[in-house]
Amino acid sequence: MADTLFETLVNITAHLTFFQKNSGGIILEKFIVRPQIKLMLENFFRISGIRIGIYDTDEEMSIISDYPHWAPEFENLTFCEKAKLCSGSFMKKCVSCDRKAFFQARETGKTQIYECHMGFLEAVIPILAGERVECFLMIGQVRKRTLAENGMSEDAAREFSARFRITDVRYSAEDFRHAWGRMPCMDYETFSAYVYFLEICAQKIYSDNYIRRSERSVSGELIRYVRDNLYRNVGIADAARELDMSASHLSHFISKEMRTTFTKYLNDCRIEESKRLLSMTNMNIKNIALSLRYSDPAYFAKQFKKGTGMTCTEYRESLRKQNGETECNDP
Repeated sequence: MADTLFETLVNITAHLTFFQKNSGGIILEKFIVRPQIKLMLENFFRISGIRIGIYDTDEEMSIISDYPHWAPEFENLTFCEKAKLCSGSFMKKCVSCDRKAFFQARETGKTQIYECHMGFLEAVIPILAGERVECFLMIGQVRKRTLAENGMSEDAAREFSARFRITDVRYSAEDFRHAWGRMPCMDYETFSAYVYFLEICAQKIYSDNYIRRSERSVSGELIRYVRDNLYRNVGIADAARELDMSASHLSHFISKEMRTTFTKYLNDCRIEESKRLLSMTNMNIKNIALSLRYSDPAYFAKQFKKGTGMTCTEYRESLRKQNGETECNDP
């Protein structure tokens, strides 16, 4: 057993060493995470049975990467996951405990080992870039060996369900008893040993570029892509491919950060370009529409008026009047 544990730890260290030599990466909104980091998280879970995740320092404590991945349809939800799904008050208490530890770790740059409102062991380990906290490793949902070591009794399970007003028919008191029994269970000293090991990993995760803040500007790259492709038939899938992102991720980014959709943004940019063409060239309206990939000039005309409050002809004539030019009708 000891040899197996040692070999697994060595494998984790090997992944850390290999990581800095690998040029591949998965682009997230704020971080670049190398593919091998999920192997480190998975290996840690394999040897400890403890859930582990990497979190941002933002107010939402956003997940950057974790293992095992949480999924509401997963049959074997943990005790805490079931309780969070069923009870708003349980969720609120969990978030409050985690926030307090996160903010203390962010302010001090030091590891926080604590007990949550249920008495479970949790830890937040800062990942530092110099003296700045870039993100956190977090482990938890660990039952202390002294905490109902023989399992949760039927009465305790019913009391728990009543205390947090859990009435979801999917999860009975018996379900919580079984989930309690599946939780990793260890003494404080063993848990602290795992935390110490992760502190060593945390020193390498950022310094060796396992994870780092992305210097790329997704919005800037998107703006350039759209600007360069106004005269081509492109959609969000084409833009996502160019930006090395999934279409769903790009769509979410545009919605959240730019408060629009790709189609609307592309259309708005094309309307701006048509205004330039109307003012700087003698192209007729139909050719402007077709060159900007509007297959229906009537639809283009409708979009132009919606965006400017004028028809194309009215817009062109208003510019000519401003410049003192003679009126000229578009064919």
